[in-house]
Amino acid sequence: FLWEFHKVHHAPSTMTPVTDYRLHPLDAFLVYSSSGLFAGAGALFADQVFGIRSIGQESSFVLAIFLVIVYLPATLHHSHRWWSWGVLEWVILSPACHTLHHSKDPKHYKSNYGLRLTIFDHLFGTFVSPSKHPPSEDFEVGLQGDSYDWERASLWQLLVDPIRKSVGHLLRIGKRSQ
Repeated sequence: FLWEFHKVHHAPSTMTPVTDYRLHPLDAFLVYSSSGLFAGAGALFADQVFGIRSIGQESSFVLAIFLVIVYLPATLHHSHRWWSWGVLEWVILSPACHTLHHSKDPKHYKSNYGLRLTIFDHLFGTFVSPSKHPPSEDFEVGLQGDSYDWERASLWQLLVDPIRKSVGHLLRIGKRSQ
């Protein structure tokens, strides 16, 4: 049922850096809450291991590192450029890897879930290499087979329809379990 909220992010037929921020508010809450937890863990790690305090003079350094590690890659991952990092993709997610994640092609479905690293995609068998799956002439991003008209949806529809559809999924699941 959470996919209904995340579809708002996957619906655009063109990748742009702004695509990273096209999120339903509930999806944004979940994404940024988890980012906040990781940032807090990173700040604690920096404090305990390197003695870099996230409060005071060093806080701007910690913030700069956080911005470089979190927001710059996210912006690059959603660019319209097919940038591949080559062998580094065994560890670091490239824009090409993430573009495959947004692909309409069924062979790319359920792949490259990582936000910054590809380690877990390798562990769980969900990594799809851009070098083995270069884009063809008819390569497209967006949602395949979804009858919803994402291009013409109003802001109100983008906010309300995912809630309505998710509640419908939950009610169907509830009926099956009875």
